[in-house]
Amino acid sequence: HGKSGLKITSEDYAALKEGKEVADGVEVVPFGQPGQFKESIGEVRVEKIIVLGLKSKPTKVSIGGVEIEWQFAPGVAAKSGAEGGVASVLTIRDPAVKIVEDWSIEVTL
Repeated sequence: HGKSGLKITSEDYAALKEGKEVADGVEVVPFGQPGQFKESIGEVRVEKIIVLGLKSKPTKVSIGGVEIEWQFAPGVAAKSGAEGGVASVLTIRDPAVKIVEDWSIEVTL
């Protein structure tokens, strides 16, 4: 039986959509000079990613096939229909990716 999972990705969606209908039909207007803000934050890294409500504990969390540090606390899944309780929590610590670059984190369940 096949593996399930999810992909957490950082892409410049506004650039891909050329600023048109990025979210709920809203257009995005560029801020300042092209690349000016991006250059000013070029060395900023993602410190932590938290995912709530996974149905099960991941078997692997990786970037480009290389496993990265993560922790999982069991709880209620988002689509379980259960009332109350605490959601499951996947914490990915310091994935070592820059916020201005495209990256993809694979979560295998």
